Amino acid sequence: MTVLILLAFGMALLIFALSFSKRHEQSYHNLMQHNKDVQPLFKERSANAKHEQLLVTFKNNVPALKELIELQNSFTDKLIDAAEYETALDGLALKYKGE
Repeated sequence: MTVLILLAFGMALLIFALSFSKRHEQSYHNLMQHNKDVQPLFKERSANAKHEQLLVTFKNNVPALKELIELQNSFTDKLIDAAEYETALDGLALKYKGE
């Protein structure tokens, strides 16, 4: 009799574990689908920090400041992604480094 109770309890536990696993997997795939087009947060924060630093650096350099603002507008309008924006900011910093 005890063996039957343990067997029933084991089967119930197995069914619960399988259903929980299935729901967890579905939730994971739904989350990944929703986050597919989300910008990497750290890349975006890094780019914003570089932008702020370059604003201070270029405050007296009108052509560089104009390029920086155009680049920031392109990022804001989602014409370029965070990785391209950060790379362009690095290039802009190198371009006007000697001035």
